[in-house]
Amino acid sequence: MSRKARSSGRKESDMTRCVQFPACVAVALFFSAGAAGCTGHIPGSGTSPERATNQPDPTQGTSTGGAGGEMAPAANPAGPPGTRPLRRLSRDELANTVSDLLGASTPLPATLTDMVSPSGFQQSGNISKVEAEGLIDWTGAVAAAGVEKVLPLSGCSATGATRTAEDACARTFIAAFGRRAFRRPLSQIEQDELFTYYADKLRTALAYDHRTAISGLVWLMLQSPRFLYHWERSAEPAQAVNGRIALGPHEIAARLSYLFWSSMPDDALLDAADAGNLSNTEQIDAQARRLLADDKGARVAENFILQWVGIIDVSQMTKADKYAFTAPLGAAMVAESKRSVRAVFANDGSLDRLFTSSATTIDDPNLAKIYGYTGALGNTPVTLDPTQRAGLLTSAAFLTSQTLHSDLNPIKRGLAVVQRLLCRTIPSAPANVPPAKPADPNQSTRKRLTEHDQNACAIGCHSAFSPVGMAFEHYDGVGAYRTMDGGEPVDSSATIQLASGDSVNVADAVELSRVLAQSEEVRACVARQWLRFVLQRSDTDADQPSLAVTQGITMGKDPDLRVLMAAITTTPAFISRSPSPGETISAEVQP
Repeated sequence: MSRKARSSGRKESDMTRCVQFPACVAVALFFSAGAAGCTGHIPGSGTSPERATNQPDPTQGTSTGGAGGEMAPAANPAGPPGTRPLRRLSRDELANTVSDLLGASTPLPATLTDMVSPSGFQQSGNISKVEAEGLIDWTGAVAAAGVEKVLPLSGCSATGATRTAEDACARTFIAAFGRRAFRRPLSQIEQDELFTYYADKLRTALAYDHRTAISGLVWLMLQSPRFLYHWERSAEPAQAVNGRIALGPHEIAARLSYLFWSSMPDDALLDAADAGNLSNTEQIDAQARRLLADDKGARVAENFILQWVGIIDVSQMTKADKYAFTAPLGAAMVAESKRSVRAVFANDGSLDRLFTSSATTIDDPNLAKIYGYTGALGNTPVTLDPTQRAGLLTSAAFLTSQTLHSDLNPIKRGLAVVQRLLCRTIPSAPANVPPAKPADPNQSTRKRLTEHDQNACAIGCHSAFSPVGMAFEHYDGVGAYRTMDGGEPVDSSATIQLASGDSVNVADAVELSRVLAQSEEVRACVARQWLRFVLQRSDTDADQPSLAVTQGITMGKDPDLRVLMAAITTTPAFISRSPSPGETISAEVQP
């Protein structure tokens, strides 16, 4: 249903008018329960612009302990955790949710974008006017495509029932579908308002039949912030304990499902929340392990690990002509790395295996050529030359991601290791650093960049990561192994400075990967990065109790990353939040 088709021949509906507001794809009736996060006037809401601007800042978190009771205090609740930003569902989350909710696979609007956080992870933001306009059409198309699947929730077929019977079925549908779409039971007020819209607007004013009116209800609910956002706010003021607001079971259920499945809670998780069986850390841990063990749980492993090490969608990159790089080849590179991550998590979740294994699967002939592999293609695991390949840092996807159009590889690759795997902060380059000399077929990349790094403006910065990047000199711009560069043998010797103060010399990227896999600094960093991935923001001093839990999993012996992922769900940062700026708190309780 396009905007033109919906408005043709009749006055624009309230549903259409209300979603035209920038940054707030929502209908006025859903804001009557005290929604926060949108600033400005929404038609029909009865809220003036002056009033709206006094609402809590959407970037500072808006969740509360709400429906279904409160969480038991977590172990070591040393004060409130950091704020929880209000985020809309990401592109992946939206696609997965409408698939699970409606069985629809309507392509997402191209105008809907995600962004990259300061920590390097993809995250969603609020909704702009352009994105809102795209979502209007998309939610209409999704509702039309999926109505047949969800119509049985009403208990009425598309035809053959009386109006009175269909009205009763509409109420049944609102409660059943709303619980799934909003990830919690609807209040009676919400149900009554939705039914009024169904009966007065859709059935009476627009003369829709039952099926079309149900489709209109679906369209309406898909535009609500309760659906589009990670909405964790109840109508009642929250209660704080030591400045910490505990989340209710339905809020926990939604956090669990979107963390591990990038989608809505399944019936088992919703039923557990309805029964109050997500009210202590043992119950939460059990559900976390169930979700992570499911095949859908591979989504979070792939998303986190690839984003952590810096593997991007290289199919969107352009490379110099000499590489014969294509979008399908780039897609094959990323798919191979995803399979490698899945294999590790299906085995033992070993951090060491992630960075040292030479096993992979190759299904693309051009990727096989890059790896120098001549065997059969397909899903059968193969072992690449262990002197050339060891884990993700020697994968074509990583090496291509961390290379520019040209051959300026060591700087970018070394920076990725230092920032992403060692969690070190590198200051921005000063504006007066001159560029390196262009690539010269008669001079090696190492010599050319070593000269550049002696520049007074670059030496203080590049010394922190360029020596590490030299370990990758055996790999060209798409990850193919090379032995010659600039007419002379490749020198991939490198030095890495550890947090302990020790300098470790390595012969190449394979040896560097083995050193990193055993590094306590990397193990501490993966725990910190996992916390950042879950929170979609940088960690703060208030998150130290939660960070202590995650780092306790990774320090010492080779950690099982599956245990790390489950452990986050019982930390203060996951099961509670701090009050938002300007939020009304019912009471501050002292334990």
